[in-house]
Amino acid sequence: MSETTCVGELRALVPSSPPPTRPLTTLPLSLPLPPQGGWTPLLLCAREGHLAVAQALLRSGAHANATSNGGWSALHCSAVGGHLPVVQELLDARANVNAVSAEGDTPLYWACHGGHTEIAQALLLAGATPLAATGSGVTPLHAAAQNGHLDAVLQLLGAAGNRAADVCDKGASTPLHFAAAHGHDQVVSALLAAGASPSALSNTGFTPLNLASENGHVDVAKLLLDAGGGGENVFGVCCG
Repeated sequence: MSETTCVGELRALVPSSPPPTRPLTTLPLSLPLPPQGGWTPLLLCAREGHLAVAQALLRSGAHANATSNGGWSALHCSAVGGHLPVVQELLDARANVNAVSAEGDTPLYWACHGGHTEIAQALLLAGATPLAATGSGVTPLHAAAQNGHLDAVLQLLGAAGNRAADVCDKGASTPLHFAAAHGHDQVVSALLAAGASPSALSNTGFTPLNLASENGHVDVAKLLLDAGGGGENVFGVCCG
């Protein structure tokens, strides 16, 4: 893929206007590409998973921690693409495992967003911070929960401890809010088992049950009701 072609694809992905306001932070569901500008050969080959090219570039002096204009490192690029051999090569070259992009996300965030558990494990073993938050307060656990990646959720809970189950973004939404909104019943069960509050309130007053109900996720709604997630006003108040 040429740099010109890649930049053209990136421009097509940039939204013309911000997404509508929702009761909780909305994460992109499709595989993202790093921001345009500042593309080095190492970033490009890492994004595409070309291990031999990455090895040749590193041997020739390419800097493992060079970033795009948007702050994406080669480790971000290989993590989001699910390219474990390239991730391992970069870690061996002392790439910063906790590199932060301009948006505040780390390689671990994108590994968990995509459900790449082997990459997540490699990053955690190399010292990645399990609960590193983006600028909006979203953690790798939020990303894994939204996308229904049960193994990644369990992995992060194991690394960070059950205290992670109720971690909040800046809108006070927990991973349980994210999982409930998208109907991931197994993830909801895992978070509840780890001690997540079924009645947690976001800043807009939404509980996980509100979001499951709004989106028609009956199995998740039942799980939350059984866990006591309805709260005092689950059935509303009848006046008169």
